[in-house]
Amino acid sequence: MKNILSGLIALVLIAFTFSNCHKHDDELKGFGDVVIEMDNHAGDDVLTFGKKYVTAAGDTVQFSTFNYFVSNFILVNEDGTEYTVPKDSCYFLCKHEDVDSRELVLRNIPAGNYKSVKFSIGVDSLKSVSPVGERLGVLDPTGGAAGMYWSWNSGYIL
Repeated sequence: MKNILSGLIALVLIAFTFSNCHKHDDELKGFGDVVIEMDNHAGDDVLTFGKKYVTAAGDTVQFSTFNYFVSNFILVNEDGTEYTVPKDSCYFLCKHEDVDSRELVLRNIPAGNYKSVKFSIGVDSLKSVSPVGERLGVLDPTGGAAGMYWSWNSGYIL
């Protein structure tokens, strides 16, 4: 079985569930949580471990692991303004076999009518080389990021 790191047939779909961030009143106030669900697909199919898929290049691949980081979230309001989620609050490690890890909760988001989201796949270069004491939770190479960090090249695997 092949482990595919990036750029092949995986498609990440996002479903938004807004909790406490959208009211029907004329004026939105307060803060709430935004939940983003990551669904993994290979082509038009839901990603299934062990199933064979054919890439656009005609190669046959099979997944046994599919893990990836997402980070640096920006929510775009319907009026075009953007809210950048604080960087220390928006690094997530999604693991296909762990459904709970694919439900991302962005906390303390200002109320608004958000129409889209921007984010990065992977860990940005500044965080990747930051002091070990600043890489906590899913970014801790000895904890949450075990198996997702290249110590020989000092960087996170996409």
